[in-house]
Amino acid sequence: MSKEKETLDKAQNGNDFIADVSGSLHCPFCGSDCELETTTFGDCMTDYFRINCKENGHSLDWWEETKEKAIVVWNERE
Repeated sequence: MSKEKETLDKAQNGNDFIADVSGSLHCPFCGSDCELETTTFGDCMTDYFRINCKENGHSLDWWEETKEKAIVVWNERE
């Protein structure tokens, strides 16, 4: 599947979750494992990322432009 088709499918089907978030810390609220969420906004066809708690859906309120940055921001949250 092409990157453009994959991105279009995500935009049409809502957010995707990616299981591999090695290097991310557990949820600070409940201690659960986390997952990487990816989405697109509007017609921009650009992926954005954030980390979510698998158990309760806790997340930061903003999105990052790379998976790596999303993990760093999650790990450095206050």
